Amino acid sequence: MNTRSIIIAATIMLTTSCGSKPDYLYTCRDGAIVEVSNLNKDDLHVKIIREGYPLVEFDATHDPSGSGAKYVGGDYSYWSNGDECLIEYKGNFFIKKCRLSEL
Repeated sequence: MNTRSIIIAATIMLTTSCGSKPDYLYTCRDGAIVEVSNLNKDDLHVKIIREGYPLVEFDATHDPSGSGAKYVGGDYSYWSNGDECLIEYKGNFFIKKCRLSEL
């Protein structure tokens, strides 16, 4: 088991013990982990974890986009298309190059 797999497993265990398991889990090239949970058909809860610690959490509402899915919550946006996602903060890339992982 490599380091990234251990971090993902620990994140899932921590999340499951502290609340519900996320619906989607992304691992990012920079080492961040993005957890996404469906709140209802139009709203998501997004949690960004870096080095095992929550960095940012936000609730986001669906915002129609031309391609993929976009959700906006305050200054943050979550975009997904296929098996990839990215997070923007105030219109600038905050976390990018994230790929969907198995839960």
